[in-house]
Amino acid sequence: MKEFKKTRLWWLPADLGIAWGAGLDECKERYYDLIVFESETQLSLRLCDGTQSCNTLELVFNDAHRLERLQEMLAISRDFWDGFEPEEYRSVQMEYETIFRDRLAECQVELGRPDFFGEWDAPGYPDEAMATPIAIWELDEIRIQLEYDHQDKEVPIIVRITTLAPESHF
Repeated sequence: MKEFKKTRLWWLPADLGIAWGAGLDECKERYYDLIVFESETQLSLRLCDGTQSCNTLELVFNDAHRLERLQEMLAISRDFWDGFEPEEYRSVQMEYETIFRDRLAECQVELGRPDFFGEWDAPGYPDEAMATPIAIWELDEIRIQLEYDHQDKEVPIIVRITTLAPESHF
């Protein structure tokens, strides 16, 4: 199995040997042995760092099937559709809020204060985003987003870090 290493808290296409705008078919061919899920707009790869630690990295493609975002799932809870006690639900929420805050602190050490931090109803919340809260850093060539995503109790809580391509590449 191929091993990839990121050199910072987030992924860039160069870490995977590709570039922004890489084609879906090219990525399917290149990472065929790492794919755990695929659709017309997404490839989910199981990446291991050589220390028994593995994470899921999603390669997300635009309508033209060109790479436009990388999303690393930092933590994923179970869903809460049924078979849970309210105390368990709140306990898991608190655990994942802590994971989010810890990763936010790590990102701030490396990136400084976010350019945006807030919830859905905050002025400046990105139209295309769905996570709440979300922290965003606008860098020279990319956007980094740290996301706490829990849209409803029927779905898991997800903490992820996303790298978005500059729009000029498409």
